[in-house]
Amino acid sequence: NMNMNMNMNMNGPVSPWLGRQPNARKQHLFSSSAFLDSYGAHVQERSAMANGLGIAPKPLDAAQVGALVSELQSNDSDAANAPELVELLSHRVPPGVDEAAYVKATYLSALALQTEECAHISRTKAIELLGTMQGGYNVNTLVTLLEDSDESIATLAATQLKHTLLVFDAFYDVVELHNKGIPAATSVVTAWANAEWYLRK
Repeated sequence: NMNMNMNMNMNGPVSPWLGRQPNARKQHLFSSSAFLDSYGAHVQERSAMANGLGIAPKPLDAAQVGALVSELQSNDSDAANAPELVELLSHRVPPGVDEAAYVKATYLSALALQTEECAHISRTKAIELLGTMQGGYNVNTLVTLLEDSDESIATLAATQLKHTLLVFDAFYDVVELHNKGIPAATSVVTAWANAEWYLRK
């Protein structure tokens, strides 16, 4: 496997996964993954561009996210490369309605709804990651979770929706749940009415 140690220069270290990290602490990352090897090579190539100043790596596309998810699904619980896979899934997929976002949201939704399990991403972590996607493919799952029998899960889903803008017609689904007396939905409607998403900016 290629050497995945971060390279240091005057502009700060270059992470094999996230690109140049100014003022970041030097780390040692190891890959036993075909996907990580391929993506690491891409990052190193981009870091050499612009006369050595480096260019940020491209976001992951749908095929890459699919490969990443497949590796997470097949990993042993103590797999050394799992943290890097989770890091990339968390931070290198475009939000919103990009095709890659669809793949990400589909996988995280399966974890959040407990139709699938991952040793490296808990149910609550999956819900929190869905909440970072700004809207689109993540919304239906978060709305569904407002009715979860576990109050802490319903509350966590509500917290994500309170600051999600691209809800489209799901707005009416949340209002309907509010009218049915679902507390988590009521908290979301109240937050939207109070423009919490705007005031927290």
